[in-house]
Amino acid sequence: MKLSFFLPYAVLAVLHLVFCAGNKQFLRHLTKTLLVPLLLLGYACTAKTASPFVLAALLLGWAGDIFLIWPNSANLRTAGIAAFGAGHVLYILAMLLPLAAAPELTWLCVLAPVAAAAGLYVFSLRVMDRALRVPGALYYLLLAALCAAAAVSLAVGTEGAPWLLAGAAGFLISDTLLVRQFSTVGDPAPKFDFCVMLTYILAQGFLALGFAMR
Repeated sequence: MKLSFFLPYAVLAVLHLVFCAGNKQFLRHLTKTLLVPLLLLGYACTAKTASPFVLAALLLGWAGDIFLIWPNSANLRTAGIAAFGAGHVLYILAMLLPLAAAPELTWLCVLAPVAAAAGLYVFSLRVMDRALRVPGALYYLLLAALCAAAAVSLAVGTEGAPWLLAGAAGFLISDTLLVRQFSTVGDPAPKFDFCVMLTYILAQGFLALGFAMR
């Protein structure tokens, strides 16, 4: 597999993180809008057969990135979260639909991701607005399903599954950090941006790499 196709994404990701750390808002926003298109290009050029589910999930992630550039707008924030949620559903379908037969699931594949997501949800509750607690629970359940689907892929020996699991776990961590960023009064971006984007960049990159290996 020609990993060199992912190099532009990696280089831009490093630049983006530098701009996050330096609070260079214009450059941070500009590079953020270019990250997923480069990752999509890397995936499409590397995968044996590009999955339409993965391509659509990446496009939804791109839309989510653009919407969340303005986190103080409630409508755009909602649109961004919805775009990422729909993308997660497509990632789950891309993991599970190609399986030749229904795998014999172990409790660990389901319970471990659910327990991790539940723990992080409880951790986020103390800073989460009351109006967001029910939607937040549903979103964390979706993240748990994403991690569980990756764990199932790993359990059945799907090629690239370790990367898929790492990517799904990265999303769980990144979104938990994002909740704290949204809920921190008077902090528009810098305090959490670097950590949020580092985990997000790794999550999307690991997922794309894992799917490209299938």
